[in-house]
Amino acid sequence: MNTRQPPLPPRLPFVDYAISYFSGHISRATSSDDRLVISLDEFFRTNSLTWIELVALQHDLSPLTETAKNLKVFMERRAKYLSPLGKEVQNVLEWADDLIRLVAQFGRALLSTPSAIHFLIPSVCPSGSIIFRNFARYPKPLKLAGISQLSWDDRLCCITCTQTRVLCVACDLNKFAIGLSNGMVQVYHGKTFQKVFSLAHGAQVRCLEFSRVKGLPSGFCEPPEALMAGTRDNKMIFWDARAPFGHIQSPIHAAFSAGLGLLGVVYRMRPITFWEIESCNFAGQYHKTGAIYHEPYVHAFLFNPVSEICLAAVAFHDGDIAVFDPCGNGEVVIKLFDFETLRLLYKINSHEENIHSIAFSADGIRFYDIRADHCNIWEPSVLIRRINSGDDSSIDQSDKIRDKPQFTTARPTDEGQEITTFATHPNGEFIFCGFEIGSVKAYYTYSGKHIQNVIEHPSGIAILLLRWNETATLLSSVDRTGCILIHRIFQNYSVTQPFLVQNKIFECVSPSPVQQLLD
Repeated sequence: MNTRQPPLPPRLPFVDYAISYFSGHISRATSSDDRLVISLDEFFRTNSLTWIELVALQHDLSPLTETAKNLKVFMERRAKYLSPLGKEVQNVLEWADDLIRLVAQFGRALLSTPSAIHFLIPSVCPSGSIIFRNFARYPKPLKLAGISQLSWDDRLCCITCTQTRVLCVACDLNKFAIGLSNGMVQVYHGKTFQKVFSLAHGAQVRCLEFSRVKGLPSGFCEPPEALMAGTRDNKMIFWDARAPFGHIQSPIHAAFSAGLGLLGVVYRMRPITFWEIESCNFAGQYHKTGAIYHEPYVHAFLFNPVSEICLAAVAFHDGDIAVFDPCGNGEVVIKLFDFETLRLLYKINSHEENIHSIAFSADGIRFYDIRADHCNIWEPSVLIRRINSGDDSSIDQSDKIRDKPQFTTARPTDEGQEITTFATHPNGEFIFCGFEIGSVKAYYTYSGKHIQNVIEHPSGIAILLLRWNETATLLSSVDRTGCILIHRIFQNYSVTQPFLVQNKIFECVSPSPVQQLLD
């Protein structure tokens, strides 16, 4: 598909000014004139994509976020005197929200290919967003089947740093910085989430703080060798931080995994504790019962000797044997409380790795969490207060705190429903998808809807590879444990069950990771 546009004609200097700064004049315009709201609605319905492209061609997306803020200021002032009813008013408010989301989630794509706003981006936006409703059926767009997300969620952006780990985060008025295990400090724009510059610290960056004078970050590598405390009687006490810390009792089991960089330690009646070998930092725990103390006695514990298969096994005194992922630390929860009443306002459930650090933005309407190799930026509506001229909020305002706390998740799908691999059927009507929980399901390609559960791997471990052989009508699947299954499957042309799994003709477990399936 060719998305290239013909060269644009030369523009007058005033046009460049209008592209970047027109919204500033709107924020100061009279709010009693309905014609301005009607004109804004018509502009966004007809010329918004061209305007977004022209902004992106300037290699600076801040005019988009500034426009969203100015629209909020104008509409908030207008709502004090006029009823915020009417489709034009709601459309303008929705566009103010969508502009922030476009920059946060598609900023890199816009800067690299500005014309993508015409043919690609609207089709992958949530189906309830105003940009999708207005432009998803634009001439020659990308057609995407099976979109399940109806609206934007509270996570504005997720920044991933490959081949390294994010260790800390710090925020300033207009930017934020993350410290990485490879010794780099990356500084990002607080509105567009685009990287501004990088600093080479030279060692793992474990603490960041912005200077109150010039707004520059300062980094510290390893913790100091001494722990210092001041007492009420004006004395300073020092402890040697190099001395061993941990449980007083001796461990009953310990195992290393050099490939995963983990040390697993088992204490009597305690959860299994994991430490990072390189940094000696706490990495997480495995609980069988969920209790901190009085866990069942552990008979044996070990890592999978093949480090590419991130699994560990533990045998308990009661006869149970558990196999789990030591790199994933179960359910991780972020809870926000009202400072005065200590009432729960907001809760984020996640099945990703443990959170290493959390920081609030300077205005208090966003917060950042870091885990493993990425940083999440959240803007929940419960943090929003009445907008003012310095507020960069992108969510509708409310002065009232909801009676019941809000709940969300850091994943768009339920745990275990993450697709890990897929294979297409030759007729083009169906697609087989392998999941995290070891199941293989069939879907319609034209609608993305689920049709049938095809097979289940007995281990319940993620499917890594799928292969369809049309000649022999065989479906081959491999899970993360190395289990290989081959089933003979026929198409019986039923509406509800289009595939008939006749029998399993092959099963084996590979002693080493399987990299590829061939016919």
